[in-house]
Amino acid sequence: ERMRIVTGTPIFDGKGNVQYVITMLQDVQKFQNLYHTLLSEREILPAMELGPSSEAVPKQRVVAKSVAMRNLLTIAEQIAPLDSSVLLYGESGSGKEVFARFIHEHSKRKDRPMVTVNCAALPENLIESELFGYQKGSFTGANKEGKVGLIEADRGTLFIDEINSLPMSVQSKLLRVIEEKSVQRIGAVTPKKVDFRLIAATNQDLHALVQDGKFREDLYYRLRVIPLTIPPVRNRTEDIIPL
Repeated sequence: ERMRIVTGTPIFDGKGNVQYVITMLQDVQKFQNLYHTLLSEREILPAMELGPSSEAVPKQRVVAKSVAMRNLLTIAEQIAPLDSSVLLYGESGSGKEVFARFIHEHSKRKDRPMVTVNCAALPENLIESELFGYQKGSFTGANKEGKVGLIEADRGTLFIDEINSLPMSVQSKLLRVIEEKSVQRIGAVTPKKVDFRLIAATNQDLHALVQDGKFREDLYYRLRVIPLTIPPVRNRTEDIIPL
């Protein structure tokens, strides 16, 4: 048996009476075949031409049909085993966090957590305590047993999104953490050693912010050891259908 869709369109005379009915018959099986073909391609496309380890790519939901994205994924896979800081450039919605997770999952820290911090989503007066943590009683409202900072990523990956929104005062403290590999919680007397791989992302030109005095130059160069620019979807239209 085959399913079909029948559509009837009436043709009226001048008095409003139906004179004819034009009937169109469509075979639904063709649409079903096309649908299953697209589903199959959707699973295949993300893994195309990505080398020996491409079997891990579909799990990350990275769409890489365009040449630009395939090349970028190849680079990301090559630098993933390194511990160098990575700075991801890209407009909002271009997939910076997806790339950060891809790098983490292909790194030697993949069995450890990936901690994500969105600077734009945190109020300025809370960013420091969320990032670096605090000791009990270190300030008004710190009545709990203290707080572990997000920057204590437990030998995993620390992903700081929209780092361009980080206040200058917190930038100085982050730079010190990167240089000394230790963090001092708010109210603490002694620092604590930390071990993490840093990936930062921005939707703005950090170099321009440095020139405008809105971002620390020394932190900028610490972050952009390996810079990667993710093109917007409008510049990789081949990825639209798989997406």
